[in-house]
Amino acid sequence: MMRRLTLFSFTSLRGQLIILLLGIGLVSIVASTAVIVMEQQQQEHRHTIREVRMLATLVQGSVNRALRYDLNEAVEEIMAEIAAHRNITAVLMKSVDGELVRSQSLGYRAEYIEAFRPNIDHTTVVRVANSSLIQFAYHQPSRAYQVYVPVVAGGNILGETENGVLVFNYIHDFTWYDAFIARLPNILMAALFLLGFAALVFVFLQRRIARPAELLVNAVNQRSGPEQFPVPRLNANNEFVILAKAIRTMLGQREADESRLKKLSAAVEQSNEGIIITNTEAVIEYVNQALVDNTGYSHDELIGNNPRILASGNTPQSTFKTMWGRLSKGVAWTGELYNRRKDGSEYIELQTITPLRNNVGEVTHYLGVKQDITEQKSIQERLHFLAYFDMLTHLPNRVSVLDMLSAEIQEGVRTNRRGALLLLNIDRMKSINDARGYDYGNEVLLALSSRLLDQPQKLGTVGHLGADTFCVILPARYRDNIQAKQVAEEAANSVMAACSEPLDIKGERVALTISVGISIMGDQQQSAELIIRSAETALHNAKNKGGNQSLVYRDTDGAEAERIFRLEGELREALRSNQLRCFLQAQVDEKGKLAGAEALVRWQHPEHGMVSPGDFIPVAERSDLIVELDQWVLQEALTVLREWQDQGRALTMSINLSPRHIRRDTFVADVERILAQTGVNPHEVVLEVTEGLLVEDVAGSIAKMKALSTLGIQFSIDDFGTGYSSLAYIRQLPVHELKIDQSFIRGLPHAKGDLAMVNTIISVAQNLDLRIVAEGVETRGQADFCKENGVWAQGYFYDRPLDIASWRHKWF
Repeated sequence: MMRRLTLFSFTSLRGQLIILLLGIGLVSIVASTAVIVMEQQQQEHRHTIREVRMLATLVQGSVNRALRYDLNEAVEEIMAEIAAHRNITAVLMKSVDGELVRSQSLGYRAEYIEAFRPNIDHTTVVRVANSSLIQFAYHQPSRAYQVYVPVVAGGNILGETENGVLVFNYIHDFTWYDAFIARLPNILMAALFLLGFAALVFVFLQRRIARPAELLVNAVNQRSGPEQFPVPRLNANNEFVILAKAIRTMLGQREADESRLKKLSAAVEQSNEGIIITNTEAVIEYVNQALVDNTGYSHDELIGNNPRILASGNTPQSTFKTMWGRLSKGVAWTGELYNRRKDGSEYIELQTITPLRNNVGEVTHYLGVKQDITEQKSIQERLHFLAYFDMLTHLPNRVSVLDMLSAEIQEGVRTNRRGALLLLNIDRMKSINDARGYDYGNEVLLALSSRLLDQPQKLGTVGHLGADTFCVILPARYRDNIQAKQVAEEAANSVMAACSEPLDIKGERVALTISVGISIMGDQQQSAELIIRSAETALHNAKNKGGNQSLVYRDTDGAEAERIFRLEGELREALRSNQLRCFLQAQVDEKGKLAGAEALVRWQHPEHGMVSPGDFIPVAERSDLIVELDQWVLQEALTVLREWQDQGRALTMSINLSPRHIRRDTFVADVERILAQTGVNPHEVVLEVTEGLLVEDVAGSIAKMKALSTLGIQFSIDDFGTGYSSLAYIRQLPVHELKIDQSFIRGLPHAKGDLAMVNTIISVAQNLDLRIVAEGVETRGQADFCKENGVWAQGYFYDRPLDIASWRHKWF
């Protein structure tokens, strides 16, 4: 951890700057002193050289004149005066040959002469004598200048040689110390200047370097955020400003990185998924807490170990081969492993292993993310079961059956073979549920499924399509449709025979019968849905024929089903687009006068013209359209009746209603709503109901009929005598009219049986004070019979069904 900068420390930047400046100052002072001392010495040398040169010139002139006039004493005197100089220790005169001619020394001491002579350079003597130029040289050991002065003399003094050299030793004993003392004031001034300059430099560096650096270090030590990090108030291009901004950016990045790292660390440690990191040798180096919790091993037990510690031995070797094949290529791998916890329990995990690379792209570690999917796999298996098998019987459901049928169809196309589908339905299963409840019904279904699976000869694949419908798939292995049909019928008979044996349900013996619909498959144009639909059509036909039998689907069955389906869709459109028409057929009283009319519905198809009620009424009865159709007829008929009432015509309007409509809970409210909308007087409204409705729901029918009767509405029993006629319920019902079916009227007045039946009905009605209407009156004899017996009549003899405008034109 970095220490906060103090006022002074040898290791601090400020201390190092002081030491540096002191060192530079000291070196500068020493160097300046050396320069000053050297300059002083050189100055003294120059001064000595000038003095020596001047002295040598004077001596040369004086000696030459004395020698020219042979003044030997003068020469001696001159040499004596030279030797007497304070800085000259010896004076010699030599010939060109180097012989000593004369000598003088300081204080006439011979040792000076002897000490000086070895230092004389004979070569220089000869050169000076021949050149006639004064020369001198500084002799460092003796710290003296040796001055060579050429002289010219007569031969009687110098002998035969006319040129000679006067040499004297000029002491220059000016040391470094002498120079230092001489220039001490200058040195002190220079030192003061350098120290002052160093102080200025220190202040500058303190403000521009040390102080900004201290702020940066202290800010870094305080770990302040990028917003609080100070930037020195210097020039924007100053290096410390740039550095401070860079550090601020770095701190911001570091803060963001630390935040991301903390989040990542928290995410890894708190993740619900196990995380493991190994080196390239598969040695575990890190595990998170989730992995520890899931496996039961501690960190110490896992770290340093091999992941094989978790292996259960149930993972296929092919999985490991694929895994290492991808990891060796540096590619991530995802797959399922079967592992074992420390307590011995096994679990399934989904693991993703990713190679981790360093900066140069080398794989250094492997990161594994483990997810315990044991429960998920169990849920998936459960969902798969729910998606493809029935919850109750555990047999393949409709989705599974569709897949198997598709496979069999493809196999049949490939091999040119045929198969079959048997659709089984329990006859009158609703009665069992109503009598014993759905739990009991479920027991029946379970027993039946066991019976189908326990057949001694293998039928095929048994499935449960829902409710009380089962199926058997015969595989596509038969050569043609004939063989497939034969085998399917035999299988159906076998199943029906097996199901006819009573089932033991909660200690009770229950006998069942089933109906079977068969569809042959193998055609390339078929689909699984079409096969099931065809079998359903055959099953419905078997049901309609009384059940407990099997039928094979025929193409004509499909055509009829297609016709009904198409007709139902067109009828829905007819109700929306006003294609229906309300027709009227007159009813006359016992005197033959108009007493009312029955409202009938007709369908004016835009392409096929008038559609017969016998074609579309049964289709409407099998669907919910009959209710909407009833409401439409009731609305139209009561609108016409309101017109009659407004015109003062006392006529009844009969409307035939479907039992499905009457059974609805909203029936009474529907009639009341239409009465309110049309504003008609209810006393002239006659609603026709069938005997079958009354038998099926006596209590409900009585309640609804009484509710409407209180409003004044009359009720008529349509087709009386053809159903389950009973004086008991007729007496209970608020019935005002009996309508004799035309099958009894057709034989009047000659057929004794019809005559007896009609007379009986007339007698009953008269005794109950009920109005009687005969349907299908087509002859004069039938009409006269009705008049004679006080019966209203309706039929072609009086009137064919006409549209409202035509009927109004005829009768009004």
